[in-house]
Amino acid sequence: MRTMKLGAWLFGVATVWMTVVPDAFARESVDFVLSPAAIADVSIQESDPRLQGPTIFSVVVKVSDAEAKRLSVLTRDNVDRELRILWDGQVLFTPIIRETVPNGRLEIPRPTREAAEALARRLRGAGGSSPRE
Repeated sequence: MRTMKLGAWLFGVATVWMTVVPDAFARESVDFVLSPAAIADVSIQESDPRLQGPTIFSVVVKVSDAEAKRLSVLTRDNVDRELRILWDGQVLFTPIIRETVPNGRLEIPRPTREAAEALARRLRGAGGSSPRE
């Protein structure tokens, strides 16, 4: 009897896997290329220490007004697609677009403070600056 229940459960998991995973792999993506001229400001944000779970560090990139308008249209027209944020030919982050990004503010998560600082330095060296962190 246990074998049948386990077999049915495994079949159920396989069915869910087969229906969910291909959708994730088949998701269309759109590219947003960051360039030195596109960056208005770069800062580092740390998750609230009162929240449960690990601390998350994000590099916050504020793009220029012209790029903010382009990003707003791009995200408005591509909800539920991946947004590939590119820099110097590399993918920095691929979030799923859930809503329009109206303010030109991108948050790129990094696993450690050191990784966030390294990316922020790279982006600042290209034109972005921030008086604070």
